[in-house]
Amino acid sequence: MSKNDEEIEFDKAAKLLATRQWHARRPKSAGTLAGKVITRHGVAAVQSTNEMETAWHTIAAQWKPVTNVGPLRRGKLEIIVANSMVNQQLTFEKKKLIDAMNKQLKTQTIQELTFRVGQVT
Repeated sequence: MSKNDEEIEFDKAAKLLATRQWHARRPKSAGTLAGKVITRHGVAAVQSTNEMETAWHTIAAQWKPVTNVGPLRRGKLEIIVANSMVNQQLTFEKKKLIDAMNKQLKTQTIQELTFRVGQVT
């Protein structure tokens, strides 16, 4: 059974219409836009840095005068220490400090601590 001329014309028109259809993008949600603005202006980074500094000074209170919290990159938190003796002592306690920091922090997970000798303010 073959299609009649009307059905063939209808199929051609449907294919032509399908190739000419234009789909508009969906509008972005307010949450997505707000997140991008917060990230662009660095508000989230400041909040997370403050949270990490508070957690570090709570956990390692005895080391507060000789340490500073550095950046967190890919789960690796850098701690700046005043001298190599502090570096060595904190290296011995590294596993315990990581566990305590992860219990204290709500938003980030620290996989590794690195200690670097530098200027402590």
